[in-house]
Amino acid sequence: MTDLDAYAAALLRVVDDIAAGCAIFTCCGTLIATSPGLARTLADTHDAACVIAESSAMARVLGASAQRGEEPAPGAGSASGAVDTPAGRYELAASLVPVAAFDLDRTVLVTVRFTAAPRTAAALAEAFRLTPREVEIAQLIAEGDSNQRIADRLQLSVRTVHHHTERVLRKLGVRGRAGVASRIFKA
Repeated sequence: MTDLDAYAAALLRVVDDIAAGCAIFTCCGTLIATSPGLARTLADTHDAACVIAESSAMARVLGASAQRGEEPAPGAGSASGAVDTPAGRYELAASLVPVAAFDLDRTVLVTVRFTAAPRTAAALAEAFRLTPREVEIAQLIAEGDSNQRIADRLQLSVRTVHHHTERVLRKLGVRGRAGVASRIFKA
């Protein structure tokens, strides 16, 4: 077992004690290890790769100053963000692990927490005054489908899907497709 593997195992033992879903990355964004809690957190989503990729990106950003040998200012050694997927919203919190902890290169610990599930079709219809077809369109947009893909799935013309999409965006109060996923989650 390498020093880095031993370090990751020791850090994960601490994190597992608090039952957090977390991953350890190098400052370059390379995944070193994950906790069993992370596997449980991401078990019900097909978008686990998306959550891990965003976690890796956070690690790279935090690690950039550490790789230059700079000591981060207080509070600068952490970051937070969220990833919206069709399965729900995941909150991410990343922190640089102090070098002195293991006498190795810095690493980044990212915790992942599931925070919100999508609203039901009935709740979406009520909250935003969407028709049943608009609810379908909103859900497919949140999954990342293009108008062409939605048209194929629902056996509609692309022009019809385009009109539904415009109404969905207006009713949800978002400017573009990217904002749809965040609006369909429970508050």
